[in-house]
Order: sequence, then structure tokens, then C-alpha cells
Amino acid sequence: MGSRPNSPSASDVLAVVVVHVPHLRGYFSNRLAVVKLCLESLLRHKPAETEVLVFDNGSCPEVGRFLEGLVGGGGLDFLWRSRTNIGTPAAMRLTFGLAHRPLVAYSDDDVFFFPGWLEPQLAVLGEFPGAGMVTGVPTLDGADHALESTLAWTRAERTLRVEPEAHIPEAWEEDWARSTGRDPAERLRQCRATPVARVGRQGIEALVGASHFQFVGPVARLWPCLPAEWPSSLMGNMRDLDESIDRAGFLRLSTTLRYVQHMGNAVSDGIRREAAGMGLPVADPVRPPWLTPLEVRLERNRRVHGKIWVTYRHLGRLLDGEDIVPDRPVESGQQAGARDPGRAVTG
Repeated sequence: MGSRPNSPSASDVLAVVVVHVPHLRGYFSNRLAVVKLCLESLLRHKPAETEVLVFDNGSCPEVGRFLEGLVGGGGLDFLWRSRTNIGTPAAMRLTFGLAHRPLVAYSDDDVFFFPGWLEPQLAVLGEFPGAGMVTGVPTLDGADHALESTLAWTRAERTLRVEPEAHIPEAWEEDWARSTGRDPAERLRQCRATPVARVGRQGIEALVGASHFQFVGPVARLWPCLPAEWPSSLMGNMRDLDESIDRAGFLRLSTTLRYVQHMGNAVSDGIRREAAGMGLPVADPVRPPWLTPLEVRLERNRRVHGKIWVTYRHLGRLLDGEDIVPDRPVESGQQAGARDPGRAVTG
């Protein structure tokens, strides 16, 4: 894709990753392998001009030692550390507020980066300069809320080509469901029933909606949309950022191909194969006896396993910075969001 006058470049970007792994037990048993793959795929596949800052948000010593090893010779430009977990919104406020470049590429610590992940997001920012955030992994969760400004823009902007009935590829949403502890079958039903708006101009396409676990955006727009006061909650609240961006009149958009992928609390077999094909090492999964007392009880009492395990997975998602939004059927007329290198969103 050709560059445009005044379009953003990789040298304008500071990549920011917030890492929080309090221990390596239970839900977090395999989290060190996830963090390693997240950062190694980011460092391998980012442009050389893009710098990387990691904020260690009160992680355990094992993760701290790994991060220290990435400084300097490992390719990490900056490592900032907090002794305790201050929450994702506060970590964003600190890092974005002191960013020395006009754009940030934010990521949680459980995202896998494909080759060429940054440039398509910059292309969307360049073609649609009203954007506040652009993600490389659109999902239904990113496109079912905080869209008033974006949808108003699609109706008012006469230069846009708008296709309101696009759909996210089903495999992408099934991947998302598994990585977040949701029901893949229910997610598949939602995907088939929920159209998303796709917009295009000058050869650049985007989908309406953005996911807050990975995005690229201008610091001048993102930082004022974060909580003005020190957030009191250490879990969730990330949808507040989406809502604030929408209220400020900025667009929330996604690329139409999948350039990053959410991993969750363990590296899936699919991502493991992708990583192996790229020469990225992945540690073998950790198996029991690394169980928490709660998990031991669940293993012993199968009768209550289902309901409590769902609750436990939801707690893990909250610790991971994700808000709990119950899966629900979506009316066919409702708008929604997309993702995979080499495959476009179906119309």
C-alpha cells in the first residue's frame, strides 16, 4: 500500500505493552510462555524504527527476570516497573502521558503479533485521520458498543464506500471465544447473525469498531480519554476508554485482516504452529500439579465444576483487563467488527 502525504510512519510510534503476571499458578500457570511469545513476536515483527516500552505492572520475580533480560541486547528499549499492580488504565495514563512519540501502539501482554502488523494500522490512521484508535484484530466485542461517532461519520462522509453487511470470518471469532473462556458454539451463532460495517476509500479499507487489548492511536487523543483521576479499580474498566473515545468524537476502526491475535492465558496449538513456522520458540505447556486450591476442589467435585469454572475463567479475564459482558444473541440488524493475514472479511 502506497504512502500518503503526512501519513504516519513507524518512526512516529512507541509500542507499549503492559505486563501483569502476579504468580505462575492456576490461571497464570502458562502466562510466562504467553508473555515471552507476545514480546518476542512483537520485537521480531516490528519495524526497526519503532521503539518498545514495557510497563511491568507488579509481576512476579520470574517474569521480572525475563523482562530484564530483554533490555538492551534483547531488543527492549524501555522497561518501567511498578512494585504493585496499579491497574491497566493507570499504567496507560503513565506511559501515554510520558510518551515521546506522537503515536502509541498499545498491547496487553497476551497478544501474538504477525509479520507486518503495524503498517496496515498506520495506513488506516493515515486515510481516516479522525480515528482515535485502530486495532489489528477486530472482534464482535470491539464492535458492539461506543460507535455513535463512527457510525455518524459513515453516514455523513460522502467520499466513503460503505458495505454495512460484512461479517467477521467465523474461525476468527471462534479463536477469540476460546482465548477468553467463552463458548465457541455460541460465538459462532453470534458471528453468523451479526453484520459489521466495512468502509473504504483510496484502496484502504477498515471495519467499524476496535478492540482495546491492542490498538494504535494518537497520544493527543488517547491520553485525555483516560481517567483524569487515579483509577480506583485494578480490574476491568477498559470499555470506559472506548466510550470516552466515542464521546470525544473520534473513530474506532479495525483493519479488515488479522494482524494480531489474542492468546489468553495459554498458547493454543494453532498459535504454537504459527510461532514454530516463524522460528519463535514456545515453552511446553505447564500441567498439574500447578493447581490453585480452588482448582483442586473443582477437580474433586465434578458436580459443581461447570458453573464455578466459568466464574473462575471470568475472574481471570478481569485480571487480564477484560470487562465481563455476557455472551448473548445479537439481532441481525445490529452493527458489529474482523481479522487473518491473507483473508479478507466476507461480505
